[in-house]
Amino acid sequence: MPGSEKTYSVESLAIGYGFVPNVEAAQLAGCELEYQPEKGGWIVKVNDDLETNVAGIIAAGEITGIGGGQKSINEGKLAAYNILRHLGQEKDSSLARVVTKLKKERKHHLSFAKYFNSLYRVEPQSLLELSDETIVCRCESVTVGQIKEAVEMGCYNPNALKVATRCAMGKCQGRTCAPIIYDLLQVLCQKKGEEIGLFTVRPPLKPVSIKALQDSVRQQA
Repeated sequence: MPGSEKTYSVESLAIGYGFVPNVEAAQLAGCELEYQPEKGGWIVKVNDDLETNVAGIIAAGEITGIGGGQKSINEGKLAAYNILRHLGQEKDSSLARVVTKLKKERKHHLSFAKYFNSLYRVEPQSLLELSDETIVCRCESVTVGQIKEAVEMGCYNPNALKVATRCAMGKCQGRTCAPIIYDLLQVLCQKKGEEIGLFTVRPPLKPVSIKALQDSVRQQA
């Protein structure tokens, strides 16, 4: 608020730009995703019962949209009740009332989260103010300038950009840089987020050692 500004002398400054849903496992399982900037970007698409388009897979928590701990707990309960229903265990009529209450609470959490996330969202257009020397992919030291050059060469989607620059090919597999890359592609290619798409996900989802792979093969033998 005007007049409430204060100045502090500090050695360093850390800035957070919100959270990003970790949808790789759902993506690998074939679940449909949708682009919702106010919910954190790419999220798993679910119905009111948290069911995905893949039979037998129910999604709950931050992967359906960033909304805080209470939203995740709420959806965890909803998912549990839905599983009970599928197992034929929903015989108590009181469960239906509980589910109705949980769904109402979920709408409240989503409404608040939409407003809260919009306060901290960095608009893609503002990324054009970054210098060409700014590093986007820390694992492979890929800069904004390199991404711009790749786009000028015709790399209009994440996978093409990965081939051209090695972005998102490091240890984190794009978990740190992917959201920024998606936003950069939006403004550089003048496309919407859903038109840009995502990086292709391949197993293993997390870095594993050769020994771990060997042990896995031996256990299956």
